[in-house]
Amino acid sequence: MFIPVYLLIQWLNKIGMPTFFRMAASAGLLTFLAIWLGGDHSMIRRPGESISAPLVVAAGLIMFLPTSRLVGAVQDAINGFPVTAAGRFVSTGMSFLGLVIGIASAVNAISLFGGPILDIEQTRFDLPSPLTFSVFMLAATVTFAITLHTKLVKLGWLVLITCSALVTYHLYTYLVGVDSGRANTALAALIIGMLSTYVAYRLHAPQAVFSIPALTFLLPGLSFFRGMYLLTVETNVVWGIQSMISAVSIVIAMAAGVTLGNYLMQYLLQRFAVPRNVPAEAAE
Repeated sequence: MFIPVYLLIQWLNKIGMPTFFRMAASAGLLTFLAIWLGGDHSMIRRPGESISAPLVVAAGLIMFLPTSRLVGAVQDAINGFPVTAAGRFVSTGMSFLGLVIGIASAVNAISLFGGPILDIEQTRFDLPSPLTFSVFMLAATVTFAITLHTKLVKLGWLVLITCSALVTYHLYTYLVGVDSGRANTALAALIIGMLSTYVAYRLHAPQAVFSIPALTFLLPGLSFFRGMYLLTVETNVVWGIQSMISAVSIVIAMAAGVTLGNYLMQYLLQRFAVPRNVPAEAAE
């Protein structure tokens, strides 16, 4: 299902289509395929097994969500660059608008042909065990890093950073409870920010090479999808805004945690680390 969407994205990139139209077309195709193939008369549906179209769409939205750009915008705002932050917020907002238009258009097109109806309540589900969650999120992180052409030697460090963040996330959730708010997200992002800054310093690589893929398991794709669907298709403004606020609060916690971790590790490196390309005796 994701292969046609990926090919569409590559073709739109090749012809130089702006991000807004790429987002709209990709989200529309993904939503259309998820609803159509997840229906009762789908050719790929096995008897006794259900395919949750909302979950498929929400998972696919992780490929399209400009979360890294939004995190960067929040980081610029935190670091005191309001003009750059404002530009990124506008660009990110247009990307989200493209996703909204694509999802709404696909749902309306399906309804015109008498296709199945998308049940938004299917987005409510019980979370898997921490081990299952961690294994699949690690696989998603590595896959995402490979698509960014990350070198093989850096993938091992990326897995280590992500594992540390996952352990922190689940340990805090276990100790405090599921009603821990956004503290578990912020704490995991803090670990990602610190470790990615340190590894980037040691390997002479950009910090974003490690921090952006490592944040994959924190992305609020499901909350964004619920909010966009409720606002555009079901026109439930109250619940839609609530879901969007929840998603944005997660992104802000991610950005704040990564930024704080970056600053803390930079201070520790400047305070205690031996300068690169300088012998230890000279540093003393």
